[in-house]
Amino acid sequence: MREVVKVNVSSICNVQQTRVLITLEIHKKGEFGDHVYGPFVNQQTPRFNSGLIVKLQDKYVDCRSSSLSKWFGIAYSRAFIAGRWQFAGKTQSPKVEVLPCGT
Repeated sequence: MREVVKVNVSSICNVQQTRVLITLEIHKKGEFGDHVYGPFVNQQTPRFNSGLIVKLQDKYVDCRSSSLSKWFGIAYSRAFIAGRWQFAGKTQSPKVEVLPCGT
């Protein structure tokens, strides 16, 4: 069985959004600073970057050991809405997860 840390991100809007670009960084807290994996982005085809909800759900980091580590994600996005670019600033996961996943 493959062990990974995975972060799911969604851009949700009450009006149609197009050309949505979601950027994700997966962070592992380290003794001397975070280890950053990514950036990861969603596919840039209309099927995957348009709609009321656009998701980025297939990005992960492989675990190399079972040592306990603290993990979280940071995401930001841009979207074309009603003829203008809209930007969502960096948002961190609501909580840091302690997982048996070392890298």
